[in-house]
Amino acid sequence: RFHSLRVINEDIIAAGAGVGMHGHQDMEILTFVLDGALEHRDSMNNHEIIHPYCLQKMSAGTGVMHSEFNHYKDKATHLFQIWIMPDELGIKPSYETLDIRNIKDAENGVLVASPNKEDKVIHLYQNTCIYYYKSASNATLPKQNLWIQMLKGSITSSKGFTLTAGDAIGIDANENEGIQVSGDAEFLVFVFPSNQ
Repeated sequence: RFHSLRVINEDIIAAGAGVGMHGHQDMEILTFVLDGALEHRDSMNNHEIIHPYCLQKMSAGTGVMHSEFNHYKDKATHLFQIWIMPDELGIKPSYETLDIRNIKDAENGVLVASPNKEDKVIHLYQNTCIYYYKSASNATLPKQNLWIQMLKGSITSSKGFTLTAGDAIGIDANENEGIQVSGDAEFLVFVFPSNQ
């Protein structure tokens, strides 16, 4: 656990495999597909195929059932699933997706999830923002509590660390003086306020 971030799982789902109907409550559950496709069904009557570079969010709230299976019968699906604890319990369950396949100019980060509905990205019931980066060149990250989750490639940082695909690091605000990162890579940056 890091601030409101509860879980990040990197999953490879075998061809035709998956998880049948099961329940969640009071959790923000996000799925980011890198390769393949995920077939989602839930008790809110949503049925959708989640393709690569589509960010999906389900607010479990008072309770929701869902299943998720690899859409393909002949190849694996590679994804990250993220759980964030909400700042409010017992909300009405909800579901949304955001297609980021056509995002350009992500060298300095593009906002993909936020607590502010006005941002017109994935809405989170938590004071947390998520940014997507691609091919960063001396990108300066926010001076707050950060979690960097690598998706593809590798980056180096002004703090001396190197991260490659699948790696992650949490950085507290009191250790963050304005970290710069560079590399031919794709990664997510989670930003948490200092009071979390």
